[in-house]
Amino acid sequence: MPLALLLSSSFVTAADKPFVARDLIGDGAFTQNAEGPAAGPDGALYAVNLGKDGTIARIALHADGSAKAEVFVTLPDGSTGNGIRFRDGTMYVADYTGHKILQVNMQTRTVSRFAALPDADGPNDLALAPDGSFYASDPNWKDNGGRLWHIGRDGVVRLLEAGMTTPNGLDVSPDGKRLYVNESMSRKVWVYDRTSDGSLRNKRLLIGFPDFGMDGSAAMPTAICISPATVPGRLRWCRRKANCCARLR
Repeated sequence: MPLALLLSSSFVTAADKPFVARDLIGDGAFTQNAEGPAAGPDGALYAVNLGKDGTIARIALHADGSAKAEVFVTLPDGSTGNGIRFRDGTMYVADYTGHKILQVNMQTRTVSRFAALPDADGPNDLALAPDGSFYASDPNWKDNGGRLWHIGRDGVVRLLEAGMTTPNGLDVSPDGKRLYVNESMSRKVWVYDRTSDGSLRNKRLLIGFPDFGMDGSAAMPTAICISPATVPGRLRWCRRKANCCARLR
């Protein structure tokens, strides 16, 4: 996992000129479990595990391109954040050691439990649907397994799929009709159709990656986001071992 937080305004495709990323917050500021950067309603960037595990950082972005990170909140004992999403001005955090989804009041910085996932190995990452419900990936890195969960707007948890291969990054399409999920160890990105109650159907393979790297290591897809600025939107993902981000038009 990255130790520095990187800033990039472009993604690599075969036809694009690669954008060279730069450090936004340098090495050593975050732990090896730096994850989940998300833009907050105040225009700042938020990411987990600044200085030590169990913290959430607020990163103020300045007009000259510089940035300053500070601890915004410390999670309760036994909790470690991963993916972050914002809904209606509230922060939601995947707590992979406490097996919960936490919510953080942005004004009071009070942390409370939104949903419990006692049977999960994680959760890892979160995706927010237009109806206010969430999807949570739940990889099991020990046996390369994993599950996919749905969390209703009211916090009710449902298991959607088991027997997956380390599901990791995920996101909902801008129109709310599809869910995209990557599996890191299988190097595959799947797409599902969403139904009105948040259930999934018609799972199919969107793209798979071969092995890359001189040492034979896989170019694992680790995170997904969808750009809402384009219609119908472009799918973007980061590949850890290949050290790049890619865009699917």
